[in-house]
Amino acid sequence: MKSVARVLAVLLVAVLAVSCLSGCGQKASAPERPVRVLRLNLGEEPPDLDPGTSHDSVSLQVLNNVLEGLVRVGPGEKIEKGSGLAADWSASSDGLRYVFTLREAKWSDGVPVRAQDFEYAWKRVLDPRTGSSYAYLMYGIKGAKALNSVDPKAPASEIEAKMAAVGVRAVDDRTLEVVLERPVPYFLSLLAFPTFFPVRRDVVEKHGDAFASEPDRMVYCGPFVIREWQHEAKMVLERNPSYWDAGGVALDRVEFAMVKDQNAAVNMFDAGELDAVMVPGEFLEKYREQGLLKPVPVAGSWYLMYNLKKPAFRSVDARLAFSLAVDRRQLADAVLKNGSLPAASLVPPAVPGPGGRPFTEAVGKLFPESADPAAAREALARSGFPAGRKVVLLASDTALQKKVAAALQEMWRKNLGVEVEVQSVAFKVWIDRMKKGDFDLCLCGWGADYNDPMTFLDLWVTGAPYNSGGYSNPEYDRLVEEASACLDEAKRFGLLVECEKLIARDLPAAPLWWPVRGFAEKPGVEGIVRHPVGADLDLKWAKVK
Repeated sequence: MKSVARVLAVLLVAVLAVSCLSGCGQKASAPERPVRVLRLNLGEEPPDLDPGTSHDSVSLQVLNNVLEGLVRVGPGEKIEKGSGLAADWSASSDGLRYVFTLREAKWSDGVPVRAQDFEYAWKRVLDPRTGSSYAYLMYGIKGAKALNSVDPKAPASEIEAKMAAVGVRAVDDRTLEVVLERPVPYFLSLLAFPTFFPVRRDVVEKHGDAFASEPDRMVYCGPFVIREWQHEAKMVLERNPSYWDAGGVALDRVEFAMVKDQNAAVNMFDAGELDAVMVPGEFLEKYREQGLLKPVPVAGSWYLMYNLKKPAFRSVDARLAFSLAVDRRQLADAVLKNGSLPAASLVPPAVPGPGGRPFTEAVGKLFPESADPAAAREALARSGFPAGRKVVLLASDTALQKKVAAALQEMWRKNLGVEVEVQSVAFKVWIDRMKKGDFDLCLCGWGADYNDPMTFLDLWVTGAPYNSGGYSNPEYDRLVEEASACLDEAKRFGLLVECEKLIARDLPAAPLWWPVRGFAEKPGVEGIVRHPVGADLDLKWAKVK
C-alpha cells in the first residue's frame, strides 16, 4: 500500500509541475467572446428570394443582407467606389459606357464572384421568359427593352439574338462593361438595388423553379448567409465568413421573427424578446420619453389604386368622388398617429427635384388634406355610379392596412353614401391579386427604388408591371419617354411635374399619405441602417453591446 501511495504522490507532483510550467510559460487563453445576436421582426414570410423576380419589401430586406451588388449604399446614403463588389469603375464623357472592375470576392461556397455572374443575372432579369416585374429598371441599358419586350413564347433563337445585343458584357472574370441607350442620372443608385445583384448560372440551373426557396438552394455573396428558415415563423442569418469584408461585420447572427401584428411585436420588445421594433403611432410617445425612439424618413407613398377596367371606376368622376371623400389629415393624425403626412401628390418630399430641393415644392399641392363630402357626392352623381353597386377594397392583413382600410370604409360610407367591402388577405395573396388586377380598389404602398421622381412616375406608363389598374394615356407615356432621354435638368424636372399633374387629373391613383417610421431600439444596439430609398434595411454595420 505504501509503495502505491508513493507512486501516486510522485505522479501528482509531476502533474502539478507540468501544469505550473505550462501556466508560467504561456499566456492563459483568452475567454471566448459572447455570440453577438440581433433580434428583429421581419413582419412577414419573404415571398420571393430570387433577386431576379423579387419585388416585395420584405424579401428585398433579406436580399440586401445576404447578397451584394456592384455598390453598397453606406450609412450616409453615399455611393462610393469600393463599397460593394466593384473595387473601381470609370464612365465615358457622354455617360453611355461604364467599365466596372470587380474586387476579389467569393460566394459562400468558395467559388469566386465573376463578372459573368452579373452578365448572366442582368440578362436573366431581361429575358421575357423570367417574368421579372422589375425588368424595366434596366431599360436604360442598350437593347434591354428590346429583349424584354419579346413575346416569351417566341423561338429561343429570337430571344437569344436579342440577348446578345444587350449592352452588358463580361470582358473577363473581373471586368464588366455596360453600355447605355441614353445617359441615366441615377444609374449608380440603381446598382445597389437587388434586381442588379449577381446570380450564379450553375446554381439557378441546378435548382430550377426551386431556386432560392430554401437556404441550401442559393449561394450568398453578402455580409450574411441564411442558416435557418422556418417558413411563416422565423429566419436566422449568420455572418458570412466568405464575404470580402467579413471583418467589418460585427454581428454573428440575426434572428428574424415573422409577427404580423405590430402591437404583438411591441409586446415582444418590451419583454426583451426583440432588440428593435417598428413602433405603431400609439406607442411613439412612450418610447420617445424613454429615449429609445429613432424616427426614420421614408421616400414612400401610400395610395389608392383604381381598377379602370372595372365598371365602378371607368369614369374619372367616380375616381374623383372616392378621392374627395377621403380625409387625409384624419388618416395621418387620428388613424396612423405616427408622424406621417397627408399626401398632396404622388412623389414624396424625401425625393429631390430641381436644385436638390424637394420635388414636392415644384409640384405644389394637388390633393386636398380634408374631405369635401358635397363635391364628392356631386362627382359621384356625374359619374352615373348606380346606387347599391358593390365595390371591393383589397388590402393586406397587416395591422396597419386593416386599420386604414376600416377608416376608409367609414369615410366612404359617411361622406359618399357608398358601402365598400374590405377584403384583407395574406401579404403574398395581396401582392398576387394586385399584380393580376383582381380588385376594384387596392390599398398600395410604394417606396423609392432609387433617388429620383421617375421611380414613382414610370409606374403609370401603359403596360408597366405595377400599373395593374390599366391606366393608359399616350400623352403621359410621351412625357415619361421624353424625360427619360432629357439631359437638361430643368427641362427634365418640368416634364416630370407635368406627369404629376396628369396623375391628379386622370386619377389612376389617389395619394393618401407620406409615411414616417419610428423605431425603438434597446440600449447597446447601434449601426442599424434604414435607407429612405431602395432596399431599406442594412445590417452590415449593426452592433450589439
